[in-house]
Amino acid sequence: MRPNIDLRLIVDSLRKVAATPYFDARVLTYSDHLCRAVEFALAHKPSLPDAALRQLSEVVWIAHQYLVGSISREAPYEMEFCLKKALDEWKKKECVITTSLSLDLYGAFHFRQADPWEIIQNILPSFDGKGFNPALILISLPRVYRSKPIFCIPLYHELGHFVDRHWGITTLAQVMIRQASLFGLSGMPPGHWAEFFADLFATCYVGESSIRVLQTAAPNNPTSATHPSTSDRVALMRAFLDGTPDPKIKVIQNALIRLGAPVLAPRYLLPTISSAYDDLRTYVVQSVPEVHGLLASAWAYFEGALANGFPWARTPLHEGNIEKVVNDLTEKSIRNYSIRMMWQNATPSAI
Repeated sequence: MRPNIDLRLIVDSLRKVAATPYFDARVLTYSDHLCRAVEFALAHKPSLPDAALRQLSEVVWIAHQYLVGSISREAPYEMEFCLKKALDEWKKKECVITTSLSLDLYGAFHFRQADPWEIIQNILPSFDGKGFNPALILISLPRVYRSKPIFCIPLYHELGHFVDRHWGITTLAQVMIRQASLFGLSGMPPGHWAEFFADLFATCYVGESSIRVLQTAAPNNPTSATHPSTSDRVALMRAFLDGTPDPKIKVIQNALIRLGAPVLAPRYLLPTISSAYDDLRTYVVQSVPEVHGLLASAWAYFEGALANGFPWARTPLHEGNIEKVVNDLTEKSIRNYSIRMMWQNATPSAI
């Protein structure tokens, strides 16, 4: 449609959802700044070429989809909490994680690159953003998984794609390969490097479960133009977890060191959750590493329950009931920890 009309509709939508109670002020602040920039563009429409308004409309519409998803009451708050904690160590500037809930079950997990502020600064150089320029992270997941944290483990992989682009990690790795004449690695497509790094990043936070989830979702996927085969991806993650030397891991680690970024290393603690989950009780998470490790432990518990059932169940449970119990306990365990952290970090004036 007409870009100026579309922009007005987007602003109206963002203003409405901004009234929804939501505890992440950064998302609301981002939405407000985006609305102000769009309103500035509309006020100066006569001086802007139609192509510029159309370009602005396209990038703002993309951001709008994810901002609305994060502000709505359907947002996967618990997984967003986990991802924010993982991102803290890696971000070079302020970042805002947003999620979009997709009706697509297969292929819905993805990371999307979009930087509205870069477009805004180019199109509206006279707009005073007051230095506001955070990185917007756009991550999608299936709507049916929004309250299923162990099924959202692939989001760590998607966050890894953002971290890769944020630092330029695999881009530098490929340059280093050419400079060092490592011909055994030089023919690998850029997309394969990106997938390998995202796999390793996820493994840093959720360990073995990153392998098991991949094997479950894509058990025998062959090599393609964009992705390595599942077997190659699993082999690399296994090498990382076992501490087995691998040239791809070495190149990526060297690139991280040269960039001054954190290096890849396990950042999780695996809690023993069976005594709590066997009694249908939430697990009391003690630390951020345990938040990440809880997802890995819950996935292992889920697979064990599918194979052996629950100790209290007199008759075998349907797998749907097993899934619901494990996901509910995991979601509530993460939520309880996040609430405790908010209270501990709250200032007296905010209570």
